[in-house]
Amino acid sequence: MHATDGVILREATLVDADAIGLLHRISLQAGVEYGVPPSALLLSAADRGKEWREWLRAKGIGRAAGVVVVADSLHGSIGFACACPPVPRRKSGPSPDWEMPYLTVMNAHHAQKVGTRLLRRVGELAAAAGARSLLLRSPAEARWNPFYETCGGSPEGVEDLPYLGVSLPVVRYRFVLADGAVQPAPRRAASPEPLPVPPVDPLPE
Repeated sequence: MHATDGVILREATLVDADAIGLLHRISLQAGVEYGVPPSALLLSAADRGKEWREWLRAKGIGRAAGVVVVADSLHGSIGFACACPPVPRRKSGPSPDWEMPYLTVMNAHHAQKVGTRLLRRVGELAAAAGARSLLLRSPAEARWNPFYETCGGSPEGVEDLPYLGVSLPVVRYRFVLADGAVQPAPRRAASPEPLPVPPVDPLPE
């Protein structure tokens, strides 16, 4: 566990599935403003929690790979982040570039470094599992994108991502992992903590 200012970071377990499901849906709601289709909200927080419970159960028996970290305050879970290796292609080995489809912090806890800590902790765990970088995609016009560059993410351009029947323009950020951690960005003016980030990749399988 990692604790700072009353917020504890820890790896998720099955009992966290419902809380993660709620945070997942909140992130989707925030993304609708930036092109995430409203159909993404058809599944309830309980439905999302069921998906996460199934995935966490599969991870527990070795049928799914990845890391999920939750941030807990005295009032419950306030954020989470997930990273996982991509599905390997035929005749290719495991990729050192992991996907980071989820990074969400509740509005009331912005500007408290929770998002930064989640990103760093997921990076540490992914690096320990063999990852060399994290790839995160975010809607191209999202107002929280400067946060990623502040945390060390290098933008690699805009691409169109097929998502629920639409083509969603996203910026791809790469976070280099070295010495077991996300490498810091060059010093610059501070950017705010992220708003909930809409996951634009499907639930890792």
